[in-house]
Amino acid sequence: MRLGHRYEPWTSDFASAPSAAIRGVVQAARLRAMWALQQGRQADACEELLAALALGRNASHDGILISAMVQFASETMICSTVAENFHRFTPESLKQLADGFAAAPPRGTVAACIPAEKTSFLDWLENKILELQKDNPGNDAKVMAGISKLVNSFQGPEEGPSNKPEVSFADEIARAAGGTSEGVLKLLHDEVALYERLAQVVALPPREYEEQMHPLLAQIQNTSNPLVKMTFPAFEKCRQKEFAVQAASAMVQAAIAYKLSGDEGFQSVVDPCGDGPFGIQRFIFEGADRGFQLNLPTPAAAFLRRLSLSEKEGTPFCVNGQKAGQAVPKSALGK
Repeated sequence: MRLGHRYEPWTSDFASAPSAAIRGVVQAARLRAMWALQQGRQADACEELLAALALGRNASHDGILISAMVQFASETMICSTVAENFHRFTPESLKQLADGFAAAPPRGTVAACIPAEKTSFLDWLENKILELQKDNPGNDAKVMAGISKLVNSFQGPEEGPSNKPEVSFADEIARAAGGTSEGVLKLLHDEVALYERLAQVVALPPREYEEQMHPLLAQIQNTSNPLVKMTFPAFEKCRQKEFAVQAASAMVQAAIAYKLSGDEGFQSVVDPCGDGPFGIQRFIFEGADRGFQLNLPTPAAAFLRRLSLSEKEGTPFCVNGQKAGQAVPKSALGK
């Protein structure tokens, strides 16, 4: 039974599905699509991939950062599957894929996740501290003990004595807060302006983002507020992966346009991290012409520099990532 048939119509129910389950469904769709292509069932393969694309996109609409990351990973997997099996798709199926990508639900963004991330961490912790103060009037030592228990839970269970830090995260916060719960609240309030600034920066296009993110990162790294250091660096890595998936999706669409309409079609797809089309060249692997490769001329998407598309059968190769253009490790082939 095809993924599209099992999970259609797409509803908000999937936005609340566990992230691991979503990744598992997308991985299964990838395998079913590859099997369908090998059996000559082109339409089934396209439906599997497009349904998985819609699932990942819709799952990110809860506004949680981990959901956006699962969406990026899912879409990257789908793009890689198309690239690895590009030679197996007929022109009609490529057109079906292109239309499906264009009609897919909007992609969730890192910027859209910031309000929920702020609420689920900063606002939640502030409310917990206020509750502790209300329950323990005049006993700030007990309030601080409660705060210590809360913040140490962020680090998860200890894995062993060797992994226990000399100074706990709770101790760092207490020191920065001057040992008082009001001081901890001030640390939280100091984060509000950074959340507002971050929301502006991560919504910028690549060039402006790079220009403004560097000084913001420097501010974050140089702060004496341990809560800021814990919370904010993750957004920069997530934004880079967001650029990468935008580029990967556009590369797949550019490759399809090239196959269907030649140079004119290829030139019509613009690099989302730059101002013009992607670079293109033949891809030589193990001395044989195996297809073509699209290159990202801009440095914005650090997690994706190029995408190689297979036009012939042969030894499997990595289509993107740090090992793009290299043979797929034998250990991975058995998975």
